[in-house]
Amino acid sequence: MRVEAGGAVFALLDQERGSKHHGYVFGGVGESDVSQKPLVYLVGQEGLHNLLLAEHINSSLACNCNSITIEKLEAYVRKNAPALLLVDTCSTGFELESLYFVQGLSALAQQKVFSALINIPLGMNVEPYLRIDGLVGIFREDASPEQLIRGIDAMLSGEYWFPRVALHRYLDRTRKQYSRPFESQQVDLLTEKELAVLKALGEGASNEAIATKLYVSKHTVKTHIYNLYRKLGVSNRVEAAMWARQNVFKDY
Repeated sequence: MRVEAGGAVFALLDQERGSKHHGYVFGGVGESDVSQKPLVYLVGQEGLHNLLLAEHINSSLACNCNSITIEKLEAYVRKNAPALLLVDTCSTGFELESLYFVQGLSALAQQKVFSALINIPLGMNVEPYLRIDGLVGIFREDASPEQLIRGIDAMLSGEYWFPRVALHRYLDRTRKQYSRPFESQQVDLLTEKELAVLKALGEGASNEAIATKLYVSKHTVKTHIYNLYRKLGVSNRVEAAMWARQNVFKDY
């Protein structure tokens, strides 16, 4: 499960996502006292399962892992910035848009907040998540406790922990995408509304937020997004957002 492809792969992934993952970031805004244990938040439902998992992580690693709910996450991050967020996708009802919320926590913490997803369903396509800045690990629901502990230890040491097959597919897709020259005619094909939707996608907005901003229905937003996919040659909203940031709205 661990990706051990060497520094070249990690450097390429950093370059594509526009960030560096430098390892331990210790609890407390602006603090970097190496005598402290790195702070980890396990984000999920309140219950015995997550409490026991947090206790297991603490007993296995030199870290301070706390189990919290996603509703309390913002308040906790504002008070003490974690080295790592472990988001339980099963118990939080996690969706792709939620990662943009997690990204926004870095502004509250005044430092980079890194995250990892655990309990990802086996049949779920995780490639779109690999483009998200700040995401450093993915664990499927069949990952053993030992794999999880090794992965957390690696991520706290500055490494990434992604499924090998998903990472290979992501790199293949990214290389093909970057090998195609940007054609300005693609932008010329977009209507004014489609450009507005594309800009909103680049900012990480949800369909509901886009509908509210543009004073249209969510159904209309979905139609615009479908047309964007077709005209730009992308297959999901993450690829559309990345295309927008790279080719049109480069300041975002």
